[in-house]
Amino acid sequence: LGQVGTRTFTNLTKGTDDEFATDTPSCGFTADGSEIWLSGGPDRRLRLMPLMGGAGHPFLAERTVTVAWSHDGTRVVYPLQDDGDPMYVADRTGAGARLLFRRNPNEHNHFPIWSSDDRWIYFSSGTPVTKEMDVWRIPVAGGTPERLTELNSDVASLTPIDDHTVLFVSHDPDGSGPWVWSLDPERKLTRRISFG
Repeated sequence: LGQVGTRTFTNLTKGTDDEFATDTPSCGFTADGSEIWLSGGPDRRLRLMPLMGGAGHPFLAERTVTVAWSHDGTRVVYPLQDDGDPMYVADRTGAGARLLFRRNPNEHNHFPIWSSDDRWIYFSSGTPVTKEMDVWRIPVAGGTPERLTELNSDVASLTPIDDHTVLFVSHDPDGSGPWVWSLDPERKLTRRISFG
């Protein structure tokens, strides 16, 4: 951790977190920015660690992999590393957890993130071992998930930037890349963003 412009950094994990997952986010900030979360998995609980120093503490259920807060900071979404990667929505403390969606046992849900209006959860879903993932969404209130892309690629790092645009990273169908892509979720239009 380092403050912008200070050139001073603090090692928060001190060598205790040396096996971060590569196909899911491994750390991030809480909604209020006072703590960071560190990824969980089969042998490690997801933890929160104060930015001002101090020991980390377990957060959410056993086998929670990642977590994302709603924009208003009142709710979280998180998947468990269980068959079908079940995703749950709970209040900001993890209380009142409710199953939102679960895939078949050999399929996965990664990168859950809130839409900019907190009405939807966007996520990457499919079979990552064969790089057959796509962008999906489901209403936060629950319901039927909707597939938004047909890339069948290694879709990752979903980032809604407004009500009409979700950015993500993926390889091209020809295997080149990875590239940044733009998705209009209402029209289900996807295009690769080019620079230069």
